[in-house]
Amino acid sequence: MNNFQSMVVCALALPVIPTWEARLLLGVL
Repeated sequence: MNNFQSMVVCALALPVIPTWEARLLLGVL
């Protein structure tokens, strides 16, 4: 995915998953 798509995915996922999982996903993306 490009940077814009990654930001959108993260923005949608952050309210749904716990913070520590969000940080892991941000690290992966």
